[in-house]
Amino acid sequence: MDPLQDGAVAPATGCDLRRILVLNSRHAALSGLTLLQRSLRENKKNMSTALASILSTRLTILEELVPAPRIAHTRVHFRALPGGQRPVQFAVLSSSHFRRELESEIETRGFDGIAVREPSDLEIAELQDFHLVPEWIRWVMPSPASGSAWIESLPGSDLRSQMRRKLRASVGVRVETAPLTLSDYNAWHSQLYVPEIMSKSGAIPSWPPVAGLGGKLNLPLPLEADSTVVPGVLRMFMFDEHERLIGGALLSVDAADKTLRLRAAAYEAVSRSARELSVRAIHEMIEVARAQGAAYLSSGDDPNLYGVDVTLGLARFKISIGMQPVPSTVGGFQLIRIFDDAHERLDAEAAGLFCFGVASRGAGRIGSLIRLGSLARANLPYQQKIELTRADMAGLQIGGAPTASAARVPKGMPLIRFDRAVYREDEVTVCG
Repeated sequence: MDPLQDGAVAPATGCDLRRILVLNSRHAALSGLTLLQRSLRENKKNMSTALASILSTRLTILEELVPAPRIAHTRVHFRALPGGQRPVQFAVLSSSHFRRELESEIETRGFDGIAVREPSDLEIAELQDFHLVPEWIRWVMPSPASGSAWIESLPGSDLRSQMRRKLRASVGVRVETAPLTLSDYNAWHSQLYVPEIMSKSGAIPSWPPVAGLGGKLNLPLPLEADSTVVPGVLRMFMFDEHERLIGGALLSVDAADKTLRLRAAAYEAVSRSARELSVRAIHEMIEVARAQGAAYLSSGDDPNLYGVDVTLGLARFKISIGMQPVPSTVGGFQLIRIFDDAHERLDAEAAGLFCFGVASRGAGRIGSLIRLGSLARANLPYQQKIELTRADMAGLQIGGAPTASAARVPKGMPLIRFDRAVYREDEVTVCG
């Protein structure tokens, strides 16, 4: 995912962005939760292009439960629950305004969970049934010397064999990398992005038609598709044996971090699965990084709640190719709790939701938060950030059945499970 738009929002801090988002949504929600749809439309119209894709959320004020201004709002996730009943909803409170007596009322109103943004030290220490997590995760890895070196660096012979097999599936696919032109972007957007990404339920409209690309990237670009080169952006196109466009990715080099970043990717569904185009894309990115002198690869930033905003499979895939999670510069930290009765709505297969969070509990979380919060914006090589993240964070598998398979986590990072409560007759046993 591409939450930040180059240049347009770089000077702002996470707090600045959240403040703007709340202000933009407040006027449309003064009548409470019943104006949710109106708020979504107003937000889409009024928020600038530079802010519209910062978070996978839209905000409204919970005036009825917490009447003070700008301290409570609803986060509406883009994923819709089965049957199109409604989107996933979290009640979000600002620090020091959470009260235990609010939980039952919020749950009664149909919310799936509750979050406390930028929590106080007291809340961090005392709210033991909440998980302390970054709002967004950035995925990075040191750039391998070659595609072969990348495969050899993967843990386990089974995984290495699997990657070789997936690469063989794309034999015959021609890959072409070049500076992105507006004509290229129009082809990618119309032939791949719209039919393959935007057709999915809950898709986040991060990339506009060609007329809106200049606004998104904060660049003076023409409004129509032509041969104009988009500064700083590469396109990697994939063609089958009949020269048909079956996949494409947008890449950019972050000079300050010496990182080749995957901005967006879209693949024809059949070819993506049958020919393992996602794996081929990473293999090709390694070659591009070497040509560009990039020391790191990044597969972008994700909202840190896999199974809701993004799929569990996305986290598994990124881990399988060697990507490592670090706290993102997008957003801050929050305490979250998912209501017990919400797990069946959110996770019908009982595999559990997944996120990366602080491994320690109680007051020990405060020191971890200080270190990780500073780490996100520290001027350090990503290798150091990876190592320091591993010392304080763990993979959290939340609400899975006791019989569910363990979630995959990066090598060296612990997995902590918080399984669903199991009810048998009159006894209650909490597993986890």
